Amino acid sequence: MDHTKPCYELSLPVTEECNPISRDIDRANGAQMVQILRRCDAEIFEKKINHDPFYQRLYSSPVIQTMVDVAKRVEMMLRTSFNEMLNGPKHKQICSYIIAGGDRALLTSQEAPEDDPALGARALDKVCAGKKRVLFIGISCGMSAPFVAGQLDFCLKRLGVFTPVLLGFNPVHMARSEPMQDCSFHFKDVAERMTAEQRHKKAFVLNPVLGDSAGSFQLNGVLMQSAQELTTEGKVYMNYMIDLRVTNSKLYRRAINILQFTGCSESRCERALLRAIYGTEDLSEDMTSAGVWKHTEEGNRRDRVVPSALVMICCRALSMKLDVIWIVIL
Repeated sequence: MDHTKPCYELSLPVTEECNPISRDIDRANGAQMVQILRRCDAEIFEKKINHDPFYQRLYSSPVIQTMVDVAKRVEMMLRTSFNEMLNGPKHKQICSYIIAGGDRALLTSQEAPEDDPALGARALDKVCAGKKRVLFIGISCGMSAPFVAGQLDFCLKRLGVFTPVLLGFNPVHMARSEPMQDCSFHFKDVAERMTAEQRHKKAFVLNPVLGDSAGSFQLNGVLMQSAQELTTEGKVYMNYMIDLRVTNSKLYRRAINILQFTGCSESRCERALLRAIYGTEDLSEDMTSAGVWKHTEEGNRRDRVVPSALVMICCRALSMKLDVIWIVIL
């Protein structure tokens, strides 16, 4: 098995990289899948990766093994655990949690609300109304969720009341820097402001980088049964989750990254994705100039967007080769 990374992945955040260990998981049976995912999890316990100080792995005894796909549940678990500890005659329950998409997100995918920073800020404001001191822990595994960025920005403007904590699994310099809907800042801007305030102990950034296993195979951390079902249903190629729904900015960028395994450039892959989203070969200027949130709004209405884009790329590549052959024959 070739354990080298494709060149386009070298610039990706850690949580979006593909783990070479699981490269052939689409051809594995159930027992082999267990072994592959076990090897991915074992990487987390390694002390360093590539001798890069930004890529330190978890190495102490209390280890959260696979946080990427369970972050939505972490807030609820923390709230429940802390409130149980405080449960007594002299204490009241003071911990609460907020999840993009509400409690439904604990059971089913609710991706679109993650793209709304204003919604995140409003939800936090509502929960904390009248509170004099608040410790806020915002979890965004890839340092990318606009919902959390809006909440952290809300806290940073009110440091007299809030002590914000950012928990993620990428270095700050790899936080997402693309514009957010109706917003003057992006996630990287918020993360850098958090880092600046950390010097004064007014905010804190906790970002243990888990290396490839964090964003390795997109299913790493999903239940074993689900992983096997998705693979046997043909939704996985190599270790890429091909048939994902393009419902928010994170998944839009991930779809483009996945398409690049064809060897095509990022710009060409994005154009193929847009053709699949809008269902046309001829993209208008309005389509190409629209914001990502507009693309995801349209993409959410369509099935098999990424597989369709993949077929478009392959068909164009084949037609170009046939044209060359035809010219040579003449």
